[in-house]
Amino acid sequence: MKTTFAKLTVAILALALTTGGCYAQAMGGSSSGGGRKQHQQKAEKPAAQTPKVDEKAYNAAIKRLPDKPFDPWLNAR
Repeated sequence: MKTTFAKLTVAILALALTTGGCYAQAMGGSSSGGGRKQHQQKAEKPAAQTPKVDEKAYNAAIKRLPDKPFDPWLNAR
């Protein structure tokens, strides 16, 4: 009887500890109850301005690539 009660107590304690961390992470420290909403709103505003900068950087990187494929065994032969 005591071993069954001890196993049940350990299982409940482990479950409570694992779900407590998930609950604390979902709270996000805001009064609205979830931190995800704030992060998405902040991320949407600069996203409209960055594609031009990202596209220019991408095109510049593509132009710097060599035309021939890389040969990793070049110095080994």
